[in-house]
Amino acid sequence: MFPKKHKSGSEKRKQRQRIEELVESQKRALDKFFVKNIGSGCSQQTEPSHVEELNKAKIDEIQHNVTEQPTPLDIYDPKNWDNIDDKTNDLLVDKCPIRETNLEFP
Repeated sequence: MFPKKHKSGSEKRKQRQRIEELVESQKRALDKFFVKNIGSGCSQQTEPSHVEELNKAKIDEIQHNVTEQPTPLDIYDPKNWDNIDDKTNDLLVDKCPIRETNLEFP
């Protein structure tokens, strides 16, 4: 006779149960390789004013970087075509990309 094309219901159930038992047995297997440091708390107190000053300095640097003028988006560069909006995309379709014919490859 020809072999069965699919498993019976009990075979599927047994296979699923074996897989679930394997998964359950390996659920916490990686935990035994890592050491937990439960008692290691932060024993040294840092000065909050010093930390706040550092945070303020970082925020000032970030705000300074944000206020700079954004660089213009080169619509003729193919790597930027995914980032342009619909209006710019229509402009690109109307003007067509500029083709450089004098390319020299090493």
